[in-house]
Amino acid sequence: MTTSGTQNATTEWEYEAARGYLLNKEYDDGKKMVYTYTTAGRLKTRSWARGVTTTYYYDFEGEDAGQGTNADAGDLARIDYSDSTPNISYKYHRWGGAHLVTDVTGVRELTYRESLDLALETEEISSLTATQQEVAIPRTMTYTYDVLGRRTSRALGDGTTYDHATLIGFDGQTGRLKSITHGNPFLGFTPKTFSQSYVANSNLVDDLTAPAHTVSNAWESHRNVLRSKTHDDRATTPNALSSITYGSLAAGSDAVNAIGQRLEAHRTLQGASLDQEEWGYNGNGEDSFDSLLSPATAKNVLTVGSIEDQAGPNIFFSNFSGAGPTDDGRIKPDLVAVGQRNPDLNLGNSLFEANRNNNFSYYNGLTNVNGTINLDGTSFAAPSVTGGLMLAEERRQELFPTASPLLASTWRAAAIHTVSALGNGGPNYRSGWGIFNAVNIVQLLEDEESVGRGSLMKEFTINSGASKTFYVTVPSNTQAGFTLAWSDPAGSPPAFGTIVDDDTAMLVNDLDLVVIDEVANLVTTYFPWTLNPDLVGEDPALRGAPAVRTSTDNRNNVEKVTVDASAQERRLKITVSANGALQGGSQKVSLILSGVQLDDPQITGSGFTQNPNNADEFSVTVSTDPGAFYTLETSFNLENGSWSDVATFKAEDSTTTVLTNRNSAQSKQFWRVRRGE
Repeated sequence: MTTSGTQNATTEWEYEAARGYLLNKEYDDGKKMVYTYTTAGRLKTRSWARGVTTTYYYDFEGEDAGQGTNADAGDLARIDYSDSTPNISYKYHRWGGAHLVTDVTGVRELTYRESLDLALETEEISSLTATQQEVAIPRTMTYTYDVLGRRTSRALGDGTTYDHATLIGFDGQTGRLKSITHGNPFLGFTPKTFSQSYVANSNLVDDLTAPAHTVSNAWESHRNVLRSKTHDDRATTPNALSSITYGSLAAGSDAVNAIGQRLEAHRTLQGASLDQEEWGYNGNGEDSFDSLLSPATAKNVLTVGSIEDQAGPNIFFSNFSGAGPTDDGRIKPDLVAVGQRNPDLNLGNSLFEANRNNNFSYYNGLTNVNGTINLDGTSFAAPSVTGGLMLAEERRQELFPTASPLLASTWRAAAIHTVSALGNGGPNYRSGWGIFNAVNIVQLLEDEESVGRGSLMKEFTINSGASKTFYVTVPSNTQAGFTLAWSDPAGSPPAFGTIVDDDTAMLVNDLDLVVIDEVANLVTTYFPWTLNPDLVGEDPALRGAPAVRTSTDNRNNVEKVTVDASAQERRLKITVSANGALQGGSQKVSLILSGVQLDDPQITGSGFTQNPNNADEFSVTVSTDPGAFYTLETSFNLENGSWSDVATFKAEDSTTTVLTNRNSAQSKQFWRVRRGE
């Protein structure tokens, strides 16, 4: 049975029980192909789904006696069609070679050499029958051979002159194919020659020269593996048409791994980079998807993959770096960083070379060894991310010296939010969300300091079944970004080793980040980026497809929404909600914002509510956005512009109420709220 499209379409096959021959094949629309057989087991009739029946006759047991010279050989003698399709007939020599074939083109007579090999020597094609009203243009195809029996030419003509000829040349020493020339100078066609050369002492094709271009192959020196293929034109000074290089662009690098699997491919078109593909594999030699091991698959860690040092605009992933998805479909790694030296950079001693006592010896973890070694691994990529985050923390302490430490989920969200993105801006299972960028994190912190703590790097709490909403403005021609993360409670995985690729969701507290643009009654919803983990079919093509923004995310505890730049200023509603009950009743979350303008706080409504039991005490209600810090200030004289801090508070919702006291000795007193501490 087969299926096709979005609806099932069933195809059924029926076989003969005794001999196993196919009897019929029925399609979903009821049409079928039906087969019958001779007593000797040969195909006798075939009824096609389009309504035509084909009948086959053989020179055997009187089934079609007299059709051939060797009437008892069992050869196919005739094919008859039930419609107007011209029939086909065959006649054979006693030794089995066909010598007459009649079909829609006419009658072809084949002759063979009398030598022992009986190679086909001529093929005479007569005109069609007069009833088919075709002009008689008989032609003869003539074949020649060398003393070793290899075909060296074929020519089409009338037996005297030729319309076209093809010559085949062989290497005199090795007997390998050397050239093919075709054309006919007598008819004004300049002969065209294709020739090829070989790598010394091998059968590997080195260069192929064609009339308009050349193809050059380069092979690895230690094994028969193609390293690159280059196409050039035949100009006096050749111009590069296209090329493909396998493996790293560095000279001497491997194109395949130890078991012959392709690693990378870099294509160019007329000198310009066209595309790059890379393949990674797990320990079983399978494609790199689902090749991460614990603890890299944990929900609340920042998993770091490895890339080579950048020598230009192209990014080359390290072949040893694992890829997602996790067994339950989550995006891992979270990001990538440099963990492998790029030989094109020709660096001396660096992060990726170790030496000891300045005498070019190093400690490799086991013993002292003379010389130098190139070091690589995700063990180099991850510490560079850790160091970058610590530098960002150092800068944060300079900007906010009295601030309490950030949540781990906030640093994770900030690292993911500020990556140098790859591809279409969304994630993939090889590089996560992109390349770690410590400079961007520091810039985020400095932007936060200029606006007010908690304005761009938010921490607040969501309760079961609840949501929190606030609004931001996106200036024209500006891209906005929002990244939500939280440290999710532990899931319930099966015992180690009991289930392979268990797809039970490990997400416990399911939160959703949705951004909505409401303009002139037109609502545009921006969903987070998601990937297709294809946990059932595990199809590499589906897992490697670009990320989309079409639905909420119920797998990951990191969600990222991107709002593309527009010529119009936009007003966005940001909502973080709990999808059902939360373990423990609530969840602390981290939310990172960029490319937005936040509203100034406003004292709402009448703004002040007097304590009925204390005439000097008031509550002040302020419009806020969750996670942001604000300062309540007071003044007794607006003319001198003097304001004093009354209280600093952190908002947990879209409105916040704070208590304050008036100075009864003053005839007038004013209050205001500003963003920041």
